Amino acid sequence: MKTMLRLLSLAAIAAVVCALPVALLAQAADPSAIVSTDTAAGIATPFVVALALKYPVIITILAAVGTLRFFFKPVVSLIEAYVQSTPSPADDEAIAKVEASAPWKWFCWALDFFCSIKVGPQFTAKPQA
Repeated sequence: MKTMLRLLSLAAIAAVVCALPVALLAQAADPSAIVSTDTAAGIATPFVVALALKYPVIITILAAVGTLRFFFKPVVSLIEAYVQSTPSPADDEAIAKVEASAPWKWFCWALDFFCSIKVGPQFTAKPQA
């Protein structure tokens, strides 16, 4: 149990460390990097650059959300895959206990609601016979 909590806290710290440089770099938007106007990106770029210059906090939030999504989905999937692949049932019980806890459920709900990051097992509908 302590190992799982330590691993989750390290994952949260790493997410903050990964998001911080991206958020800081998002403040320094360069309007001179406009691409050719004959593509969809060229048409949208001036609008996005103007929006970023006028409201830099939007770009910071989008960068942080993207970084969190980039980090949490693979890390949680890797942890679950590792736990399922080990022969010991003790770690399966430990992760089941963490996933059944109220703080974990609130954390997953907040990630899903605020950042559209769905962590944990994703259930699909089973075909009816």
